[in-house]
Amino acid sequence: MLGAIAMDITYKIAEPFGAVPEGWKYKIEDTDTNTHAWKALCDDFAATMERTLGVGPDDFEFPDWHYEKMSVYAYLYSRTFYHSRFICDVIEILRRHGCCFARFECYDVSKALGNVMIFTDGRVKLCRTAVQTGLATSLGYECTPST
Repeated sequence: MLGAIAMDITYKIAEPFGAVPEGWKYKIEDTDTNTHAWKALCDDFAATMERTLGVGPDDFEFPDWHYEKMSVYAYLYSRTFYHSRFICDVIEILRRHGCCFARFECYDVSKALGNVMIFTDGRVKLCRTAVQTGLATSLGYECTPST
């Protein structure tokens, strides 16, 4: 009976934030070579942000593993990141490392501001929360929340 109920439900998800467009392109195997390349990508992000923005290890962190995706996945804790030049800086970092992308969970001292994905071709995906909290505007996007 439960199966029959599930069959009657229609799901429509236009494009959820969590989905990485063409995610298969960024898949990597868990090898020493790939792990080294992933760490080099993260180290480049950290060094570039420290040099250009003056942020340090307390302002962001990376997960301990790459989750089989060639990406910079970082938690950002400082408003210093949230300015219009940030996206351009990240694209430059990504292009130095080939086929990869960046995903950021953005926070302020007291709250979550939203999530952002950035790709080497200049595409940027913002979650709805990023628009509602003003993060999108801080990053240089003029948009209004959809209802």
